[in-house]
Amino acid sequence: MPEPIIIFAVSTFTLSAIGTGIKIIRDIIKRRQSRRDADLEMKRKLLPIKVFENDEECSICLELIDDNCCTLKCSHNFHKECITEWLERKSVCPNCRTDI
Repeated sequence: MPEPIIIFAVSTFTLSAIGTGIKIIRDIIKRRQSRRDADLEMKRKLLPIKVFENDEECSICLELIDDNCCTLKCSHNFHKECITEWLERKSVCPNCRTDI
């Protein structure tokens, strides 16, 4: 029969490892939830996509905006992909620096 001290040490180590595992899982869940919240917030900042018939350029990529366009609440227009990438880094309009 093993010594009680060794069993206690193994039990303490096991409990510590389980506690650490639970903390890691909680951190992962929190990060995923905050990422989901950030994605939802970004989607709320963008107005619906509309089709353009004029020769307006996206000021991020400098290409003509034809379709797949988003309009920010400050009324500036961008390609959806361009402004999505921009808003992941900054929370202001690239044209007028209005907080989004």
